[in-house]
Amino acid sequence: SYSKLLKIANAVGITLNRHTKEGEALGLMLPNVIATLGVILGATKEGRIPAMLNYTSGMKSIRACTESVNMKSVITSRAFLEKAGLSLDDLG
Repeated sequence: SYSKLLKIANAVGITLNRHTKEGEALGLMLPNVIATLGVILGATKEGRIPAMLNYTSGMKSIRACTESVNMKSVITSRAFLEKAGLSLDDLG
């Protein structure tokens, strides 16, 4: 529901304010679910620049993307990394 989406966006925004700076590019490597939309909205609401990273493009492409915008943070989940066959070490 819309109410649930707003709650997710607000919670994400509070967390991002603690760990990232306004105007910072923020990588998102998440599944296509409603919670991901909440993360995108929360990041945008707090002045972050969300960028979806597609794991199927390969780690070389992901690193090139993150380096080209000086991205310091990537939001993902262990469950997503496991399903994608990746590890935290792959992200650098």
